[in-house]
Amino acid sequence: GSSGSSGGGGGGGARGGKAANPKIPPLIRSTASGGLYEASGVYSVQKKFKAFKAAVQNNPKILGALQRRRFTMVGILERGVPGPPPAVGRALSANPKPVEKKKKKKTPAVVAEKPPLKSKAKIHPQKSGSIKIKEPSIQDEKAAAIQGAFRKKMARKEMAEKRAKKAYSRDIGGANPNLLCSAVALSWEAITLRLVRYVKDHFWEPGHGSDTCKLIFETWMAHLVKARTYPLDADGNKLPLNEIPKAHSIKLVSPSDLTDLERAAYHRRQTELSRMGVVELLAKVIGALASDTTDGALPDVAVEVFVEFLNGGNGEVQKVLYQYLTDVDLDGQFLRHLSLRLERSFEGLYEAKKNGRIGTGDEDKASLIAHDCESAVTTARLLQLLTEGHNRDFQEYVRHQPMYAVQVDLVKKCSEMLVLVCDSSFVVSKFTFVEIDLAHQLLETLIEFMLGPCAGNQDHIAKSDVIAAINLIVHAENWRDEALALDEPSYMGIRGLSCALLAACLEGREDDMCQMQLERRLELVALHEYRKDLEQAVRGILKAAKQSNRLPTQDEVEQIKVSQAILVSIMTVVTELDKIKMGRPKSLIVGDDDDQPSGEDLVEAAEGDRLVGLVEIAWRGKIERTCFPLPFQITYLTDKTKNLFLDEVDLSTSEKRMKGLIKCADRFISEMELIYTKAEQSRVYRVLHEKLPTFQLLIYALVMLLNLNVLLTPASVFTGPDPIDSRDRRRFLLPKKKAGGNDDGGGSGDDGMTPAVVEISLFEAFIYDLDGDDVLSLSERTSLYITTVLAILVVVGYIVIITNMAVTEVPLLVQEIDQGISEAREEEDALAAEASAKSGGGESGAGDEGGGEEAEEEDEEEEGR
Repeated sequence: GSSGSSGGGGGGGARGGKAANPKIPPLIRSTASGGLYEASGVYSVQKKFKAFKAAVQNNPKILGALQRRRFTMVGILERGVPGPPPAVGRALSANPKPVEKKKKKKTPAVVAEKPPLKSKAKIHPQKSGSIKIKEPSIQDEKAAAIQGAFRKKMARKEMAEKRAKKAYSRDIGGANPNLLCSAVALSWEAITLRLVRYVKDHFWEPGHGSDTCKLIFETWMAHLVKARTYPLDADGNKLPLNEIPKAHSIKLVSPSDLTDLERAAYHRRQTELSRMGVVELLAKVIGALASDTTDGALPDVAVEVFVEFLNGGNGEVQKVLYQYLTDVDLDGQFLRHLSLRLERSFEGLYEAKKNGRIGTGDEDKASLIAHDCESAVTTARLLQLLTEGHNRDFQEYVRHQPMYAVQVDLVKKCSEMLVLVCDSSFVVSKFTFVEIDLAHQLLETLIEFMLGPCAGNQDHIAKSDVIAAINLIVHAENWRDEALALDEPSYMGIRGLSCALLAACLEGREDDMCQMQLERRLELVALHEYRKDLEQAVRGILKAAKQSNRLPTQDEVEQIKVSQAILVSIMTVVTELDKIKMGRPKSLIVGDDDDQPSGEDLVEAAEGDRLVGLVEIAWRGKIERTCFPLPFQITYLTDKTKNLFLDEVDLSTSEKRMKGLIKCADRFISEMELIYTKAEQSRVYRVLHEKLPTFQLLIYALVMLLNLNVLLTPASVFTGPDPIDSRDRRRFLLPKKKAGGNDDGGGSGDDGMTPAVVEISLFEAFIYDLDGDDVLSLSERTSLYITTVLAILVVVGYIVIITNMAVTEVPLLVQEIDQGISEAREEEDALAAEASAKSGGGESGAGDEGGGEEAEEEDEEEEGR
């Protein structure tokens, strides 16, 4: 339970009068007089739970045992406690009064005659004294036999209790070892069915009956909420769900944020309670008490529990509820209660509007309408969840009920409330958080009414004053709404939801009725200004990440996705209205793209920014222009991949084009994500990727210059008059004068000169002969310098290109190889399964012909194999 308002304030049981420990869920509460609710009999004997509550409150060691073993009352009821029980199960089944050991008093026993025993009853052994006992009769012998058997049974029971007390004392650290313990088994299903029966019999009772039903509803709600609760440690890391008592804090998440397994477990809890009759029970309670719309009443609690049951779009719960409303609730009392809740909230908001308490920006004034706003938000949330998942039955049901004598139009009531609240741009810009929540929920509900599409609701909303309210909302800028978007990146503000509502009005329309309504009443200038603001914000996020040489953070990615979703809605609206203005029929377009009309400037601007894409889809003889968000990695898709796709794919038919596109989609996505990741993290790689075609052309030009320079260089540059032996180009003889010799020299080996071995560089070996003379002219030397520099540049360029290809192409090739291997394995497994099925069918057929048990045994062996 969460409220603690019913009963006596959730006191500490019948004894002690202490306040309830906040660490223990107050599932068992006491009244002001100290007695338990009648519903406590659902669990077991009232006195046992009374003693357990008192023992937990008055004995911290038992509470410590509960915490050490990570048990809670809700956890016990959910999982059940099998026997032999752990410490908590023993405590639950404990005798209310601790048994104290009494000292034996030695008193003479008096023998009294007992009547003949006709049934097994307690027999206390008697001690013989000085009084003479008469001869036992046959009946006395039978009684003695029964008495002996009873003593043995009691001795075995006493030993079992001693062992249980010893184990229990060990579990709770030695506290209250005299509590008698026995095994107990609890089943969540059995408890739930008993709770359902109790609520059916007592929900109409005022006082304790209604309060107990509230506690039962809160227990079911806690059971569901627990499935979407994350326990966190001190550092904010997620802990396992069974460690909630050890958690530093807990976080309640939306079903959309859960993993697939967690979402499946959450929906399974909803479905299990629905199959136990909880959904029909809640609907029955709401319908029976339809006129009671006060806050905190039993129908109000039931509505909140219903929201949790439908949270996440559980189609099974929707189906069960719709069947109940159409087959059982023939008077429409459930829908009548929701209508009364909306009317009550509308009247309160209308009075606040007249008194100037809406749209003032004053939180104190907004607190006066908080109850009406919260009630309207809860009701609108329930209506949204009823129609979630494009549930056409409920979408029609909330607007028109042909099975009822009295019609209730909840679509109209939600529209009128939105128009009442958003009557000017100034008021919207001054909305407080409470008013933003109301407008936000009303917009989401109206959007869910139309998606699918539901043509009736689309016509209803397009013709109403909601479109005028949308114009006012788009014009207004509310800083509180923007602050919510900064705190929660996945949050879409009321301006974005307004654009989504406009797009939902035009979804899947076969006619142009809604387009004509919007074209006549919608202000496109406001949409154009809002689009520019969104695009500027997205470009700013990407630019800041690029300048920092990093990838966008997860929050920034979420903000970009939300902005792109709004841009898609804006472009969808403008595209649909563009067809009306241009007078273009909704038929298949024939001809080149250049021959088609360009449309409005807004469409062209959106396409030029590359944040939103536009594709024309031929479907059932008609053309549909569909907008979609472009991934911001799209700029890194190389032209080579595009041209390769166009060269290889078969464009003869639409089916072959789609198959080719689907086949190459993984390649496109992998390449974009890989190059994007490397480019955003490395400035060098990003510049090289952007300028790679130019760099390749530059290297090609250097190669051409190198070849041209080599062609124009004289042969003497490379040969020389006396070329050096290539086997030893760095070692040759240079003349060296002897001491006291003649400088002129000029003779043979006796002219005063002696040869000397000199080490020179490789480059000098090309420009000097064996005598050490310069054999190259200035022009030849310059040509050689140019050739060397060009060669170095070309080699470095080739190294850079090859490195870039290795970094980019090798991971893609590895991924393609892995994908090919996985596909081959899947195909091989499928063929093996098919062959196994054929062989199994043949063997079973042969066995059937033979008949008898051998065929069945072969079938079992084949199935097991």
